[in-house]
Amino acid sequence: MSPLGQDRSASVAQAVAQWLFHETDFSWTPSVQDGMTPGEEARNRFSGCRFIADVGALLRVPAEATCTARVYFQRFLMRHSLRSSRTVHPYLLGGAALNLACKTTDNYRKLSDLVNYCRLIASQPNWKRGMPVPHYRETDKVRGDRWV
Repeated sequence: MSPLGQDRSASVAQAVAQWLFHETDFSWTPSVQDGMTPGEEARNRFSGCRFIADVGALLRVPAEATCTARVYFQRFLMRHSLRSSRTVHPYLLGGAALNLACKTTDNYRKLSDLVNYCRLIASQPNWKRGMPVPHYRETDKVRGDRWV
């Protein structure tokens, strides 16, 4: 193997290794280091993932995209604190992660639909799946499983 190939495989291995975590890493996250209790952080992580699932269900996003969004959400929180000077609300982060995941998995949705459904879910904390919701897509056309 050429020296260039060895450098490339080493950089790929390093890139993959940065996202592999040990069990002890989960008890000493940036949020915990900034003074948040582990239980409070777990509640924020759960509410963010639930938010992603609820908005994804309203947008009729495939499970592949919502799972990818949850992974992005969790990975972000392994590098950044929820309690720093640049605090990000879990719902804002969840909406951004879902938007990125939809683009990554080629399940495009209109940004206006995403924002409207994020606002709807965030403003109704007792919202449950199956409840009637306003229909924001009255002018959209459906072709197969894609919104046009």
